[in-house]
Amino acid sequence: MNKNTALKIFLFLLGLLVLFFIFNRFDAPEPPGVFTHGDLVPASFEKNNGFYFIVALGESPGCDVLSEKTTTKYRKLFDPAFDNDRFMKEWDSQEYRKRFLRYKRIIRFVNQYRDDWVSHVRSQKDKIQKVAGQVAFLLDRYQKLVNSDMVRDFTSIGFPVDNDALLMVAMFYTSLRIIDFQAGNPGGIRGILAQIHLSKKLLQSSRSLYLAYTAQRILQQSLMALTSVMNQNQCSPGMISLIFKELTPLTYEEYGIRNAFIGHYLAIEGWIDSLEGYVERGNTVLGKELGYMARAFFQKQRTRNYYFQFISTCIKYEKKPPFRWESPLPEPGNLQQGFFWWLQNSTGKFLYSKLYNPEFKHDILMSHYTKAIYDMTRICAEPHLNYTGKKPVNDLLKRLKAFQTPDPFSGNSYKWNETKQLLYSVGQDRSDDGGVFKRSKGKGSDIVIPLRPHGGGA
Repeated sequence: MNKNTALKIFLFLLGLLVLFFIFNRFDAPEPPGVFTHGDLVPASFEKNNGFYFIVALGESPGCDVLSEKTTTKYRKLFDPAFDNDRFMKEWDSQEYRKRFLRYKRIIRFVNQYRDDWVSHVRSQKDKIQKVAGQVAFLLDRYQKLVNSDMVRDFTSIGFPVDNDALLMVAMFYTSLRIIDFQAGNPGGIRGILAQIHLSKKLLQSSRSLYLAYTAQRILQQSLMALTSVMNQNQCSPGMISLIFKELTPLTYEEYGIRNAFIGHYLAIEGWIDSLEGYVERGNTVLGKELGYMARAFFQKQRTRNYYFQFISTCIKYEKKPPFRWESPLPEPGNLQQGFFWWLQNSTGKFLYSKLYNPEFKHDILMSHYTKAIYDMTRICAEPHLNYTGKKPVNDLLKRLKAFQTPDPFSGNSYKWNETKQLLYSVGQDRSDDGGVFKRSKGKGSDIVIPLRPHGGGA
């Protein structure tokens, strides 16, 4: 090969490299309808916002959560009226996470309940009452949270609220309300119902998927507590009527996590905006693995669009019951496929496919799982009120209005197993297993609610 030929090949390859570089300078346009902070449920920093009791749950026992000193401390982190970045840098996140650890250890035993809340509380009653005195200040804060007319998430996206602490205190609160019920105090059932209303408020305003998941768990365990209470002979028709009245038909806004999905996208958007600086310093996984050249082949808007399109699809699926899905749940996919995948936005595709591949199948199914439990708890109230023992429960169910609510997984009515006395949903595999629930993985199994009518009414 002579020098002229070699030079031509070199210039040709150089030209291709320049074209490749220029091609990657042309980013994608912003898609219509892209999520903004204006799409979130607005934050509130008013003192009547019960969310202060969530972020300050683990403050020292003598702390007045709604004092000017405490509310200002948290407002400085999130209220745009303050220099949030400055105060967030000064925030001791490690101390915040450790604050509740001691109390987690002593109330964790309540999480061990399995199928029957009332039986579990009965077996642990002395221990529950003893520990209640040790965590009285936490229970007082949580009660004020439950009583709050407004509970609206005001945190910046991704702030590490101690969700485990919130869930544990909620379950401990539930156990105490069951003890109240056993003592003949109607405030026990009213307290569990108030906790259900709290969960709905949290689901509507949660800005993170973690908090939304916690709210769904609180809602689920509250509903399971009510079904356990209704199965007791001690549960009067008046109590059951109250439960049925309070459990109004559930709307998507009360069980779905659209707000959290939007919050998640906005968190990703902020993370993508900050990546160029990280690449420049080379002090992150991205910088170490891809080096400085990563910046040349990184299109921010196109990368945002990958996430926006996928999360938008997830929201559409979550808003429709599974039996209406025309295709299986969306998979995030691997954009590093095909021989020429690297030609456009190779860094963005690497981020999406390898470092931060979104997977929301569990979150979507959890929303419909929650709705199924809510529907069946509401359905259970009617047989308790109308059962006389003269006709099979299945015949009674078919005549009741609430029973016409379709199972989100099948589109048909919920199922009844007379032998096991279980009301059940066919679950996410949409296969009727006769009321079999596999606790190990929760997949391929029915969603079950024990229903043992004891003749509460007509």
